[in-house]
Amino acid sequence: CSCGQTMSLCKYWSQLIPAIQNQRGQTSKQKYTTLYEQAVAVEGKHMFVDSSKNIRTLLTLQHLHQQGKIELQTLFLVRDVRSWVLSRKRLASMTDTHRPVWWSMLVWYRDNKKITQALKKHAISHMNVSYDLMMQDVEGYLQKILEYVGAAKQTAILKQIPNTHIAFGNRMKKYGQGLKLRYDDSWKQSKKNSIYYNLLFFVKKCNQEIQK
Repeated sequence: CSCGQTMSLCKYWSQLIPAIQNQRGQTSKQKYTTLYEQAVAVEGKHMFVDSSKNIRTLLTLQHLHQQGKIELQTLFLVRDVRSWVLSRKRLASMTDTHRPVWWSMLVWYRDNKKITQALKKHAISHMNVSYDLMMQDVEGYLQKILEYVGAAKQTAILKQIPNTHIAFGNRMKKYGQGLKLRYDDSWKQSKKNSIYYNLLFFVKKCNQEIQK
């Protein structure tokens, strides 16, 4: 955990682990409700942030919202397709799973289209969050998010990260310990990206609409 302890000794996760282990036989909605209630009780706070990138989880949250058990505010974080493709290309070079640029753009389109269609189909109110715009003014953009979700404005939000309990592989748990935020705009120099971006007009249109 980002607090420096293993999960079994962390004051936060050590209280959640028993609730997670006792969920056998429960439906996904029951499991989530149990975990949510336990997490809020442990922290003693009313706001719970789920950073899942899973439509099924979102629909579970929407169900709880419709039942009046939670107030749901949805953030749709998306990265410019050209920037995302370059990031995937670098990752592929380390894992030897290279895919053509056009293929990666189609994967980006498919995944984000599924999300936008689910949001529309289930009438889920949300705020589009542009990763690229946020990286140009992190603190300012985070304040806009706080305003959207109805939370009080805070100063030096990023300095609070080391005091949280982030587990597993999220690199942000090391923010302030040598990890700095930096936006990589080298994708703007890729001619191949630019060519496929303009040829795949439906991908370009989707990218422009989401980035608004």
